[in-house]
Amino acid sequence: MSFLHALFQSTPDIDPDLEARVGRWRALPEPTPSTRIDDARFVVIDVETTGLDVHRSELLSVGLVPVYMDGAVLGGLTEILMRRENNGFSKDNLVVHGITPTESASGVDTEEALTRVLEHVEKSWLVAFHADFDRAMLGRAVRRHLGVKLSNTFLDMAWLLPALFTESTKNLQGLDDWLGHFGIPAPARHRASGDALVTAELLLMALAEAHRQGIRDVRDLVKLAVAQSKLHGFMRH
Repeated sequence: MSFLHALFQSTPDIDPDLEARVGRWRALPEPTPSTRIDDARFVVIDVETTGLDVHRSELLSVGLVPVYMDGAVLGGLTEILMRRENNGFSKDNLVVHGITPTESASGVDTEEALTRVLEHVEKSWLVAFHADFDRAMLGRAVRRHLGVKLSNTFLDMAWLLPALFTESTKNLQGLDDWLGHFGIPAPARHRASGDALVTAELLLMALAEAHRQGIRDVRDLVKLAVAQSKLHGFMRH
């Protein structure tokens, strides 16, 4: 049995071309935690789904934009739409993300779409607002359809922002709150690419502030966000 065959034995019907492409993703080197922020490649990610249940909802689309210390790569802004013949979401959910059944039916086959996501993100640090949801949804889909584990480290902007900006931000919680605080317009709110783009703008502000505070390594950014999340959990209890 070949290595790749063993790797994908839980998904025996996967296309050999996809199998090879995902294998190349797995072979990419993991980023070094001590990487300097100035040298790091981040990929901001946002997912739109059929609902908010991480165990039962399905992915509809994934928005991605690469970010470096000196700016977002707007040419790399991507939205990958999964094909769903029977999208199964409610009218209320449709109002939120705006993806119609017709648009969903014209998307990309799920395995191909998820492979493209992996190729876009590589092994970069992934950044999202309320990242636990994006990590759970994308991780479950990649494991289910491609038979691999999403190994990328996530950086949660919902915790990083209040850890860096402590002045007059105690009442800021949601993405809209932070966008309003910094005066960032969001004309395509709740589209995966639109939300990824505005989150990228917040990330750039956070990176600049981290640099101003003397934070130089990515691992210290991650630690700062994790510490803030634990503090929040302690305060709630």
